[in-house]
Amino acid sequence: LLKKKSKQQQQQQQQQQQRLAKKNKKDISLPEKLELRRIECVVEDKDVYLYHFCSKYKGRVLIFANTINVVRRIHEMLKLLKINVYPIHAQMQQRQRMKNLDRFRESNNIVLVATDVASRGIDIPNVDYVVHYNVPRNVEIFIHRSGRTARANKDGVSVLMISPLVHEMQSFKRIAHVLSIDKDRDMAELDAEMGVIRRARTRVKLSRQIIARDSTQRQAKSKEDWFLKQAEAMDMIVDEDLLVSTRSKSRRNTGEEKTYQHFKMELHNLL
Repeated sequence: LLKKKSKQQQQQQQQQQQRLAKKNKKDISLPEKLELRRIECVVEDKDVYLYHFCSKYKGRVLIFANTINVVRRIHEMLKLLKINVYPIHAQMQQRQRMKNLDRFRESNNIVLVATDVASRGIDIPNVDYVVHYNVPRNVEIFIHRSGRTARANKDGVSVLMISPLVHEMQSFKRIAHVLSIDKDRDMAELDAEMGVIRRARTRVKLSRQIIARDSTQRQAKSKEDWFLKQAEAMDMIVDEDLLVSTRSKSRRNTGEEKTYQHFKMELHNLL
């Protein structure tokens, strides 16, 4: 009886191990109708290829970045470049996040740029393209991100942007190893004409110059507001000359404003 019971236990244990193996295999698998593609470029050109992709491929595009700062920067850049884009990240109010998700669901040609807050636990139907702006830190994140598309037996594309940075190359190698992905066979490179890329690079460069000047002015304005709040908290009377000097630093001078407007006009004409 003891031997028989032991044999039954062994069979049950084997069956449990098989179920766990199947579950683990399912957990690390990609959707059947998912097409994998890659873009290899230097870090400085990621914005260029991303803008080119969003301009060329119409539909619902979900872009993932590893940090909130990158999400904000991409959103600001693509918005300047006349892309219909909205952000999602953890520092946004829940109401605004849901509003942007609703916009994404209701439009057929839209871009959502997000941190991994949108990679799981949020229902985003009918995503046509997933773009990994940053290589995911591990396999699980790659699967969850990619699983936002090719759902309900529909086709979908997951595009991985890979730079020569050591940590990105190492992360990609781990993902490829675990998922048995051959880069050349299973993840073909996305083609782009050099002439088109050159035009995209010009536009992205102008957008960066505009954003840099906007950022400088915002920082100066923030310092001015902080200075005035501190003076008010200590019940100090601010010297008028000092106030004028502080405010002048938060405004562009005539030459800077002229250059700024020139960049905006040039970008407007290109678009």
